[in-house]
Amino acid sequence: MSETGTFHACLRCDLRKRSLFGVLCDNDCNRVDLQKSSLRYKPSEVIYDEGSRPKGVYCVSRGSIKILKTGTEGKEQILKVAKAGALLGYRNIITNEQHANSAIALEETELCFLPRALFVELMANNEDLRSGLMREVCQEYDELADTLTDIAQKPVRERTAATLLMLMDTYGLDSIENSPLDINVSREDMANMVGTATETLIRSLKELKKEGFIETKGRKIKVLNGRGLLGLVRS
Repeated sequence: MSETGTFHACLRCDLRKRSLFGVLCDNDCNRVDLQKSSLRYKPSEVIYDEGSRPKGVYCVSRGSIKILKTGTEGKEQILKVAKAGALLGYRNIITNEQHANSAIALEETELCFLPRALFVELMANNEDLRSGLMREVCQEYDELADTLTDIAQKPVRERTAATLLMLMDTYGLDSIENSPLDINVSREDMANMVGTATETLIRSLKELKKEGFIETKGRKIKVLNGRGLLGLVRS
């Protein structure tokens, strides 16, 4: 992790309108600018560890981050992938508990870090921010419930298709009609998203490739038929 050496003013940030901080007034944005740090993480660098005390919140300005939990035998389960505009680390500040999961950069990633005390003060004084955080917590709970249901009930093939669609969204594809798109994620990480063994994930990808949904070259996956993948998920 290192300082980026660049300054991004909140009021001029292109991501602000789709961030939870979009409700902040100009004065609050200026206060954030005075106290925040701009950080850069290399792939596989840890932003925060499961079980650590939250020091503040992180707003993703560029890149992507895997949010994961580690099982009793050390196996990772990736719960979601956070992309630009996401806010990380706030839930355990609200509950005053240790981080319930870990956050690790999937690619070169830039974050804005806000100290805990400032974030708590912003929450206390801004009802719209509190409401937005509550909606976000509820949405994350619903997404987690869907993920657990899929892992328990859906075949690996359908879960693989759903993960590819999620990664298409993460890597900036606005519509499944705009395929093809290159996805550059390790097979181990992808298996941890799907909730299966790496070898099983590789077999599932080979089947999707044979049927013309994707192409592969090394660790890169090119989605050729996003609508077809959506059909698999909904079948």
